[in-house]
Amino acid sequence: MNNKKMPSVLVGTTASSNKSYILEKYLNRIIELSYPKYDLSIVVSQKDENYGMKIAQMLEDRNFWRFEIIIDAWVAKPQLRVTSHHNKLREVTLLEEYDYLFIVDQDIIPPVDAIEQLISVGGDVVTGLYKIKHNDTIVNCVWKRRMVLKNGKLCANWYTDDEISNDPIEIDGGFGTGCCLIKKDVLNYVYFRAGANNNNFQDGIFWFDVKNMGFKTFLNGNVKCKHFQSDWDPLFEEYVKEVKRNGRRDETIQKNKLDS
Repeated sequence: MNNKKMPSVLVGTTASSNKSYILEKYLNRIIELSYPKYDLSIVVSQKDENYGMKIAQMLEDRNFWRFEIIIDAWVAKPQLRVTSHHNKLREVTLLEEYDYLFIVDQDIIPPVDAIEQLISVGGDVVTGLYKIKHNDTIVNCVWKRRMVLKNGKLCANWYTDDEISNDPIEIDGGFGTGCCLIKKDVLNYVYFRAGANNNNFQDGIFWFDVKNMGFKTFLNGNVKCKHFQSDWDPLFEEYVKEVKRNGRRDETIQKNKLDS
């Protein structure tokens, strides 16, 4: 690709000390991303300001300088807090005129060429693939618009592994924003919100607003991510064992409830 025409990308995340168990692995992967034209913005709440400074020091120690730490107001309700953090990333994308915002949650480890692969799809919003926990069931991070009836109740209709290939597919429903590339044009029209009574996290509403504005959303199943959720993912247990096996002392390895 010609660097003069290469789209600019803001890699953004909302960071919390509750996810400190994966911080080193996460930052290493962000630095390893192979796309040559990206900057990094990390949003933390006022209560986590020291954590933000720790992140800054870790990045500087790795000679990575294309970053900023944004301190956002503390809000007790996690849905509102995380939504506010995402809107900070939206503001930076628009003010600094990046072509894309690439959201990577702090417990998501994408492949090194994730940005290139997501851009290549050409969609307005393109998500990578990772697993999430929903009502004690492990499912993919994408679901269909039409719900299904199970035991007399309407339930989310998740895309199954058999319905996902390495080829990009247009998705008619929703998606998590844990590994999500969003065009600037989308962010000009859509902001992040927590929904009615502020009871939803931003990704539960964002897809709906994007669809209603006429934008197209895609899944690139070839962008397979590891999701290190501390309360269920066996990958987390493997990571803990690896740390112990290597004889490292890491006070950040702990099981924290996911409240952000």
